[in-house]
Amino acid sequence: MKELLNRIVIALIGIPLAIFIIWFGSWLYFISILIIASIALYEFHSLVKSKDIKSFWGLNLLTLISVLIFTFFVTLIDFAFVRSYIITQTANILFTYFILYFIILSLSVLFFRTQNRIVTFSVSVGILFYLLLPFVSLILIRLYNFGTLNYKNSWMFLLTYFFSIWICDTFAYFVGKKWGKHKIAPSISPKKSWEGGIAGLIGAIFSFIIFSIIFDINFNTFHQIILGLLIGVFGQVGDFVESSFKRDVQVKDSSHLLGSHGGILDRFDSIIFSSPIVLLYIINL
Repeated sequence: MKELLNRIVIALIGIPLAIFIIWFGSWLYFISILIIASIALYEFHSLVKSKDIKSFWGLNLLTLISVLIFTFFVTLIDFAFVRSYIITQTANILFTYFILYFIILSLSVLFFRTQNRIVTFSVSVGILFYLLLPFVSLILIRLYNFGTLNYKNSWMFLLTYFFSIWICDTFAYFVGKKWGKHKIAPSISPKKSWEGGIAGLIGAIFSFIIFSIIFDINFNTFHQIILGLLIGVFGQVGDFVESSFKRDVQVKDSSHLLGSHGGILDRFDSIIFSSPIVLLYIINL
């Protein structure tokens, strides 16, 4: 009962706050993403540390923050007349930055690690890109103009995306708890069932269609179905991926930051895996 009350209180505070931040956009949305991404990075490094594996937390944090700041400023540029030039220069800057990252990381592993160098290098790179791609995607989805999406209506698309994720999780949880008999991967997540997973997928598709209509998002029914399908599938895959990480270090939650809701990684596991896929899809519409 206490856990349920804790979840309700956090939801009553968190959901309206999240809606306001998404609606406001601009610097408030960016700073929120920056804070959330930094906490998620810390949680992931803490999970790795519990396995007695060394990783370069400071270098990864600096890289994450720098790339997110750079992404934010790119979204502020008017691409009307210099689109191709700016895109080319942006790619060059990012490519140069990642070359520097790999050089610094490699030298750090060489001079500051005497054991498990390959593990340290691999884990550091893996953690960074596991979190960098989704949070860059979330910034671009909200703040960048894609033609079908622009700064004025992208908040409605992002809310539709988040609502679809939440409804997918809710359907999967309650249907799985009530009727779930056939487990998907009991060694990774023993409570998740095919019945719940299918219910979550259906919930994601229909909720995306419904909220797209409510918010009058300029996508036809075909694209609404495909986006709902992508969210339902890859959102649940992301849940399993993060569960496998926690299972590996034998913890229930990534942290206790949000009480019974767990940590940032627990709340964003579906978003971490699905947001780059959603971004890729809407870019190519």
